[in-house]
Amino acid sequence: MWTRSELKEKGKNAFLRNYWWCVLAALILMLIAGRGSSSRGSNNQNNNQDTAYQYNYVTDEDGNILSEFDIDEFMADGELPDEIFDDTVIGNTVTDGFLSSILNNNIPSGISSLFNGIMGITSMAFFTVFALLAILVGIALSILIFNPLQVGGRKFFISNSRAASKNSPEKTKVSEFLYAFREGNYGTIVTTMFAKSLFEALWTLCLIIPGIVKAYEYRMIPYLLADHPDMDRRDAFETSRAMMDGHKMDAFILDLSFIGWKILSAFTLNLSGVFFSNPYQEATNAELYLRLLNGERNDYIGYDNTYTAGPEDQKFW
Repeated sequence: MWTRSELKEKGKNAFLRNYWWCVLAALILMLIAGRGSSSRGSNNQNNNQDTAYQYNYVTDEDGNILSEFDIDEFMADGELPDEIFDDTVIGNTVTDGFLSSILNNNIPSGISSLFNGIMGITSMAFFTVFALLAILVGIALSILIFNPLQVGGRKFFISNSRAASKNSPEKTKVSEFLYAFREGNYGTIVTTMFAKSLFEALWTLCLIIPGIVKAYEYRMIPYLLADHPDMDRRDAFETSRAMMDGHKMDAFILDLSFIGWKILSAFTLNLSGVFFSNPYQEATNAELYLRLLNGERNDYIGYDNTYTAGPEDQKFW
């Protein structure tokens, strides 16, 4: 049975021997995993700011509120300078200078309301279409680009661990990220990773806990595709289930063991995460895959031997 300290020690050694390439690879995986998650808050903030400026009155250059009587009187006497109306709001319509203020005050309210209503509907339709297009583009990028890159990232860390097991002087390069695009099995990888994401999302929609359990059950799928890109969807799911059977809770606790690094990363503006804890955790996860792949063998990786996992002696096929 594997232990957390064993995997983390081997993961750290494999990471440190190829430090900068591992840092770059983990950074790419972090950016892929965090895509599109930071825009919603800013959009809400902008909406609040827009609402805050929708006043139903006009102020003069000294900040005093002008009633409709004051506006009409000043305009009749010619005492209302142009700059008073710069960047003000009349009837929820932003004005820009003296001419706009005259138009806003002389257009019949019914026509003005109709015009504003049409503009509001048009703006809403445009925003809806734009939002739908953005969502569709995001989904397409995720399925066709980001998911295959995730498989390439796992390939990088698997290859890095195997190079460490042989104490190879060669450094695994981040070009491994393109693995899914150049091995002739791109379609298989895309469909299998899409199915993984879809099933995890559906299980999470049902209940949170089953969604988490299924995420751990499918955890080895990207690693399996990195090792065997021709593996079909059914075999990838069944093999991942078999590998994680009896190890889901242990893998969950392994993830929790990095919580201290996550807290430190928050206090260091993610610098400690980028330059140490993220590649450390990715390397450890690759060690977990190799350990589960080889069952109870204790010599699957390490600097004191040259054993490395190969298709001829893997446990699950």
